[in-house]
Amino acid sequence: MSGLIRADFKKLFKGKTLLVCSIIAVCFGALMIYIMNMSMNMIDSQLDMMSSIMGEDMEIALSGIPQRNVWSMVSYLFTDSDVGILTAICICVFITSEYSMGTFKNSVSRGFSRTQIYISKFIVSVVSSLIIVSLFVIGGTVVAVICMPTDTDVSVWQMIVMILTYLFLAVAAASMYLMFAMLFRKTGVSVAASICIVVFVSSIFEVLGVFVENFSNYSRFWIFNTFTIVEKSCLNGEIYIPLLIGLGYIIVTTITGLMVFKKRDIK
Repeated sequence: MSGLIRADFKKLFKGKTLLVCSIIAVCFGALMIYIMNMSMNMIDSQLDMMSSIMGEDMEIALSGIPQRNVWSMVSYLFTDSDVGILTAICICVFITSEYSMGTFKNSVSRGFSRTQIYISKFIVSVVSSLIIVSLFVIGGTVVAVICMPTDTDVSVWQMIVMILTYLFLAVAAASMYLMFAMLFRKTGVSVAASICIVVFVSSIFEVLGVFVENFSNYSRFWIFNTFTIVEKSCLNGEIYIPLLIGLGYIIVTTITGLMVFKKRDIK
């Protein structure tokens, strides 16, 4: 089993997909915070004039903007679902290439069970996801440290708990992308399905949130919305909520993906 995992990691780091996605993640995170900082500077320069014109509407608009400090930006980066596109691409390309190159067949012929193979792919998918997400956050954090103050009411312990929770949810998202790759097998189809399904479901939840009262109580169960409740849950002493949701996704998607993989013919 350990030899199988080492071989998978060797293939992951030997390929260019993880490297390219990692570079894009760092640059994208840094660019996002840089643009946000510029936008905040523009808002600050026109705040008095806009407040006198818009009144309460201005306060509502500003409530959706993160506070201007380093931790707020770190939390914002973790909740941004755009980095999931890079994660989906990396995982789907890696897994589907195993089908096209016949690696799955070779692993089975060497005596590895399909459960062992799936576990190995799960571990590699999780590691690649954590690398991409971490680099995305690090890239943005560096810019935030340069441009923004560090003062915040959130304690160091709370930051640690929230960061670990965010990373755990990233594991849950990775398990979903792995399931999609196992379901669709073709690189283009897997990547497109992973992105489109996420966007489609997220859009449905967003629309329902507008028309259905208190729908936010249900939308938090969509994994990509769960990220947004982490900070509030931690500060309210309810950090177990996003953790349980993430665990539920890991269990369901892993069982589904493994069942599909066991029934799939390997050529």
